[in-house]
Amino acid sequence: MTTSPLQAAEKILLVAPHRLGDTVFATPGIRALRLAKPQAQIDAVALSTLSHEMLSRNSCIDTLYTADDQPIAQLAAGYDVILPLQNIKNTATYLKDIPNVLMLPRYASAFHYSEDFYRFVLQHLPQVAQFPLGPYELNLSAEDLAQADGLLEKIPATPEPFLIALHMGCHQISKKGRSFLSRLFPFLMTKDTRSWPFKRFDHLVQRLVQKHPSVYIVLTGSPSEAFAADALTAHPHIVNLIGKTNVGQLAAVLKRCQLLVTGDTGPMHVACAVERPMVLLCGKTDPAHTGPYPARDHHSIIKKDGMDNISVDEVYQAVMRYLPDAATQRDSLSAAPTAS
Repeated sequence: MTTSPLQAAEKILLVAPHRLGDTVFATPGIRALRLAKPQAQIDAVALSTLSHEMLSRNSCIDTLYTADDQPIAQLAAGYDVILPLQNIKNTATYLKDIPNVLMLPRYASAFHYSEDFYRFVLQHLPQVAQFPLGPYELNLSAEDLAQADGLLEKIPATPEPFLIALHMGCHQISKKGRSFLSRLFPFLMTKDTRSWPFKRFDHLVQRLVQKHPSVYIVLTGSPSEAFAADALTAHPHIVNLIGKTNVGQLAAVLKRCQLLVTGDTGPMHVACAVERPMVLLCGKTDPAHTGPYPARDHHSIIKKDGMDNISVDEVYQAVMRYLPDAATQRDSLSAAPTAS
């Protein structure tokens, strides 16, 4: 049997992908690698600001670089093994002609994507089997928590509020912004987008804040998704934090919330890392592969063949299961009309 170069490697460079969720997926494997090789130098280079922010809160990494710090050929020369956290086109292009790269296979469909990097490391380091796959790794600082408290300070402490984080966007919208929504969103809505129609988010929010006085809606998203807030009817119980948080602050805000309502997005995985309950809306994506990890009873998943097939009423009813009695005003038998 051929010995993997990872066995003898003393200096390992991880390469983190662009997307936040894909970086989060790899964190259980990074932890297992660290436990299996406690004396090794394990550094990482991040290909995006989001992945850099995520890994900056990972205690298993010694030194963290950005892709702009120095050319990859120069950086990689100092390492025994280069380990991409994901096998995608951008990563492969970045590492083209770089020696000592151990490229993992493309995602398989037999298990959750959070197992992908862990299983790859296990193939090269059998001793990793001593360290079972654990939860995501995201360590919040006292500063993260204090900044989250500052962002939420306008919400009154009494009567006790029920905070629902709402993430309306998705990677496609975050990447391309308003132009993507106006030109392509209606067509892709029933195809492969991970966002629910904004109009339905508005119907859901208005129904929640009008019927449940203790409910506050906390909007999250990237700066390029700031326009999404315009789709909601203004209400004093809506707190708009879109574009106002980095990854640590987002995680701390989610930790302060009692519930997250979202599609299959990076913030969904951040919420899992801080053990927040959620109502997850899934269209074409399969929650068995990209959904909440680890599986928890406090997660509710609404899965349909296309996000356009999820109604406001079923999302509202799912949220209702989380509201405490004090926050709930019983619906009358004649519920308010909702969008289909």
